Amino acid sequence: MRFIATSIACLLAVLLAATPVRAASMPDATDAPRVLLVISSEGRDGGETRPGFDLDEFAQAWLVLRDNGIVADVASPAGGAVDLGKFKPEDDHIVALMADADAKQRLGATRRTADIAAGEHDAIMVIGGKGAMLDLPKDEALARLLSAHDARGGVVAAVCHGPAAFAGATRADGRPLVAGRRITGFTDEEEAVFGKEWVKQFPFLLETELRRQGARWEEAALMMPKVVVDGRWVTGQNPFATPGVVEAVLTALGNEPGPRTIYREEATMRLVTRWLDGDRDAVRDELARDAARYKLDLVAMLGYYQHEAANDDAVRRQALSIMELAAPHFPHPRLRVGMARALGARRARPRARTAGRSAARDARRRRGARTARSPAGHAVNRPSPEALRVLLVEDHAPLRAQVAALLRDAGHRVDEAADGRTGLAAALAAPPDVLVLDLGLPGIDGLRLCERLRAEADRHVPVLMLTARDALPDKIDGFAAGADDYLVKPFAGAELLARVRALGRRPTAHADYELRIGTLRIDRRSRAAWRDGRPLQVGPTAFGLLLLLAEASPRALTRSEIITRLWDGDPPESDPLRTHLYQLRQALDRPPARPMLRTVHGVGLRLEPDDGDA
Repeated sequence: MRFIATSIACLLAVLLAATPVRAASMPDATDAPRVLLVISSEGRDGGETRPGFDLDEFAQAWLVLRDNGIVADVASPAGGAVDLGKFKPEDDHIVALMADADAKQRLGATRRTADIAAGEHDAIMVIGGKGAMLDLPKDEALARLLSAHDARGGVVAAVCHGPAAFAGATRADGRPLVAGRRITGFTDEEEAVFGKEWVKQFPFLLETELRRQGARWEEAALMMPKVVVDGRWVTGQNPFATPGVVEAVLTALGNEPGPRTIYREEATMRLVTRWLDGDRDAVRDELARDAARYKLDLVAMLGYYQHEAANDDAVRRQALSIMELAAPHFPHPRLRVGMARALGARRARPRARTAGRSAARDARRRRGARTARSPAGHAVNRPSPEALRVLLVEDHAPLRAQVAALLRDAGHRVDEAADGRTGLAAALAAPPDVLVLDLGLPGIDGLRLCERLRAEADRHVPVLMLTARDALPDKIDGFAAGADDYLVKPFAGAELLARVRALGRRPTAHADYELRIGTLRIDRRSRAAWRDGRPLQVGPTAFGLLLLLAEASPRALTRSEIITRLWDGDPPESDPLRTHLYQLRQALDRPPARPMLRTVHGVGLRLEPDDGDA
């Protein structure tokens, strides 16, 4: 099926490129508003080797505009023909788009964003898709165009990943273009659920970055079609918001949206909204008459994944309700499993804790408690060597709830804190087995929290930093502050669990801060080391290398194991160990001392005591 879909995409791309292009690039009707749709140029090979724009979003935007008498311009950073990416050619909105000669002409010869002047259009709308995260934020011409367009009073719109284009744009006074504006887009929660391999190449997470730039972020439950209107600014949370965004753009332009074709995907999301609004008998009757009018697989998916990512009881109830809507018409095993889990969780959910109880008091009350799981997955009250007490410090409530649920489902006891000061107080009052720590926290940030924990705690608390900052300098700062491990958002749940387990099992977990091997003394708290009373002058990476070898001694570590631990599997392009290994040898083994750092041929590196045989 993938081969067939890719072949169709490639054939369509060839047909589009071969379609003659009209010389005119402006809308045909002189009295109609002029709208520009901006899409990514990034796509390659039908989205297989590089993702581009989202054709479903483009189709819906184009068709709503067309049904309202508007033919839009289409622009991209590189201009010319664009890759259509992955799509379902049988979807009715795609069929309608492919039958539109004007749409094919403009997709086959998009205008370059650098060739568009401010003032040409009344509205600019940025279409999403994973490629939008890769090329739109670095398109300086697009950033200038958006800034000038906004300054002239034009309507600004974007959907899903489209708001990534705003990240590089500023106002005349240098402030970010989004600062102070109510805005939405593809959420971090949605990225965590639906993000795939390309997320690792994104320069940032959309929600995180726009919040950082001062946007007043708003969002609905996972994949619900939320539209936010802030004056002349219109944004949509995900692909399902596209028709609503376009109609809001038309309204902002002074045009009342007229009657138009409602395609299956939009009709389905409207049906879900009516169901959730309480119009249930009418919705049931409608499905009984014409279930084929709707995409019941989409309804099932929506309910299933909403429950997987739910952060409170209201969202869980909503998710179960959506699954119940789909179940009579979509008898899929995965949906049945999801409903069973949702019903079981609802019956077994404990009463909420007393609202005023502090994280530190709750941690003390449950200190030493462990939760295990039976083979069937049910909680049992007995000690387990695999169960850990984890303190999770994360200010983003949906993500905190998601991670906490993941850890609890694995049998761990979880305490939560939403800011740095509360998290530090809880960690000092009752040191956890593992601390999972976000960096961007209110109160005191994660780096400062980690530094203070290392300075004030009476033993070593393993720290896993969980953050969207994935640049090498950020990781080095994290390790320098005392982190034991570093995991970049978005992440796989299985990887988080594996790292938490590994930290809890380390020989150094909960150990005293001082480590001795022969005449070598290492203080984990101050991240300092001495040999035979002489301080070792090394950088943070070389110290990390020394600590790894000391903790493993007398076992030898392979070079790949060291690289994975020091650089989280993402080392610099040049030989990553050479410089730091040389620095460590010079500091540790300078004559006349007996060498401690040994190369074990065919294996790797080992730290040997200097007061006897290894």
